[in-house]
Amino acid sequence: MTFENINWLIALKFSSTAIIFAWMGSRLLSFVALDILVYQYELFDHVFTISIIKIMMAMLMLIFLFIEVHPKLSKLTFSNDKIFMGGAVSGFFGGLAGFQGALRSMFLLKFNLTKEGFIATGIFIACMIDITRLSIYLTYFKGITINDHKTLLLASVISAFAGAYLGSKLIKKVTIKTVQIIVSFLLAILALLLLFGIL
Repeated sequence: MTFENINWLIALKFSSTAIIFAWMGSRLLSFVALDILVYQYELFDHVFTISIIKIMMAMLMLIFLFIEVHPKLSKLTFSNDKIFMGGAVSGFFGGLAGFQGALRSMFLLKFNLTKEGFIATGIFIACMIDITRLSIYLTYFKGITINDHKTLLLASVISAFAGAYLGSKLIKKVTIKTVQIIVSFLLAILALLLLFGIL
């Protein structure tokens, strides 16, 4: 996959609102603590917490998943004006909580992209949102250093490269329908893990 696989019309329209709302979500995070505890429980000597932001994200994902699997709703496609809405929603929650990939994927699945276009366009949009939110985080959360989370950072980087390598090998062997099924399945798991406070 290269820049040639990016659907620039969708990528630029989606990013235009995603960047603005990622900035808004990031700024809101610096003023408001949405990680308010709703419920907490202990299982296998581990404490799990369920917060407002986790519930919000999980419910949004489940709504989009319902649309995706519903026999009639799944056949719907989004018009160009919905691109801006998709960018706004995924950008805002990306800036607010870092969960932008799931929502972005659910919107992009509706634009009838090729499997290469879906992945390449999604990566471009993700970079735009991450650059925006990380620049705000660095400004407002100066007390946090890399040394505080170096193990997590290392694991994340290794996982990202491993996932990218594995994806580049598998993408040639799957269809866009397979990609849709995999994305939907993983998002369902992610939503449930958020609802139960495991993530």
